[in-house]
Amino acid sequence: SAFRLAQKDLIVEGVAHDPVEGDFYVGSVHRRKILRVSKKGRTTDFTTQKQDGLGAVLGLAVDSQRRQLWACTSGVAQMIEATDEEKGRGALMKYDLRTGAFIAKYPLGGGGTGHNCNDLVIASSGDVFVSDAESGEILRLLSGATELKVFIEAGRLKSPQGLALSPDNKLLFAADYGGVLHRIDIATRSAAPLHADPTVALLGIDGLLFYKNSLIAIQNGVNPHRVVRLALTPGLDRIEGAKILEMNNANFDEPTLGTVAGNVLYYVANSQWGRFTADGAIFPDNRLAEPVILKTKLD
Repeated sequence: SAFRLAQKDLIVEGVAHDPVEGDFYVGSVHRRKILRVSKKGRTTDFTTQKQDGLGAVLGLAVDSQRRQLWACTSGVAQMIEATDEEKGRGALMKYDLRTGAFIAKYPLGGGGTGHNCNDLVIASSGDVFVSDAESGEILRLLSGATELKVFIEAGRLKSPQGLALSPDNKLLFAADYGGVLHRIDIATRSAAPLHADPTVALLGIDGLLFYKNSLIAIQNGVNPHRVVRLALTPGLDRIEGAKILEMNNANFDEPTLGTVAGNVLYYVANSQWGRFTADGAIFPDNRLAEPVILKTKLD
């Protein structure tokens, strides 16, 4: 593993890496906060619990150029002190990486219910794309804009999860949890499924990352859970082949999102989303494991 976190009840979904400082950022679903893990392995709170109205922290992304941290937050039953008022509301949060200061909050759907800020990806322009797993929309916050706008309207994807951008930032790839990978032309907003051989299972993709003409997919909706590398054609319009990078890992308990640093994939091995009672109460510590971030060389 790359590192573990001592606090068992975090319930970790997202992880991001800052290539400038070498720090990792980890989001807690249950404890409603963001942690920073220094390159020396020291863990500190980047935000405190519920700071700035944080709910469950899901996707995270570092804008290393602008020195900002972006976080998806959503109101879910599994977060500590969840209120009925908070549930079903989502927002995109922006922080200053250097100072930890909260900069801005961008609510999904104008702050109404029926939303889940799930994952995000940042374009080189500073534009941010966000998947709303609840409404089925993909949203975009243009660089310098004050509100999220619908980029792909509801109904075209069932439950968008992981997002990835092509290196030229002309294509957005979106994982639909029901088993489709969509290739979206950003200029025209036209979306088409990425076709693959029928033997390649695309069901239950949560995390999605672009790496050297391939997509890295973290699948927790298939059994056994796995991480696969999907090779793309030169035109990035079809999946040519699939290679399993990790499967049946002893640490796996619903792996979720990841980040690429250099040629290494770092990802959440054990989100432990299943470690709650039916009414949203978390299991005691003796039935939880330390959150593990795994690493896998991609070359």
